Amino acid sequence: MATIPLQLAQRRLDSGSVVSYRDSSPVGAAMQGFGDELAAVAERFRQQKQQQDAFDAEVIGRKLNGQIA
Repeated sequence: MATIPLQLAQRRLDSGSVVSYRDSSPVGAAMQGFGDELAAVAERFRQQKQQQDAFDAEVIGRKLNGQIA
């Protein structure tokens, strides 16, 4: 499975010097929808990364506690 680097996952659509579409434009709506979907994917990636990090920390903590005991 491919992973999204965190620095890319945290980016948002550039609203600076990009072409501006009318609010009712299908292209503008599609671009906004794409940006929303991309933000949702990035958020899900962040959540999964946090869960994986917490799991890894728990495994390491149990291993260390076993070695100490």
